[in-house]
Amino acid sequence: MKFLIAAIALLAAPAAYAQQDAGDVAAKPKPAATVAAPAADPAITTIYDKKLGEGWQNWSFATVELSTDISARMPIKVSAEGYKALYLHHAAFSTAPYRGLTFLIQGTGAGGKVRVIATSGGKPIEGKMKLVEVKAGGWTKVTASLAELGAENVEIDGFWIQNDSGEPMPNFYVADIALTV
Repeated sequence: MKFLIAAIALLAAPAAYAQQDAGDVAAKPKPAATVAAPAADPAITTIYDKKLGEGWQNWSFATVELSTDISARMPIKVSAEGYKALYLHHAAFSTAPYRGLTFLIQGTGAGGKVRVIATSGGKPIEGKMKLVEVKAGGWTKVTASLAELGAENVEIDGFWIQNDSGEPMPNFYVADIALTV
């Protein structure tokens, strides 16, 4: 008799658990659907690597020479009079998948500072920039967060690397420009 009772209990148990689970599932709220952030576009991510990246254009208002043959990096040579800038433009895009901008910079003479500025609608994002000292004699890696450029989670269309002074500065070189994710 004990055997028969145990067998009936085992047969009935899965049905009881199924009813309990079904009740639990119905009682639990469903999690909100999450929307994935847009994926980084490799065509936008590479701004300059020995040549302009896909979709990027030279809209500079300084004298620039792309792909100069001074090193394997094939950098951009910039001759900037007062407040003139290397300006790299792209059709407007969302910065949502990106976190920052990186590049290498090297000066040819003593002194000078540049402003790193993001643009939207062809105009600089006001009040936001990163100031960078340009040093001669070796590459300096620059990292600017999009937050400090006022370009986090918005649409932008380019970047300036601008002479911070009203006076001409020694030529400088810029290489390996990219958006980081």
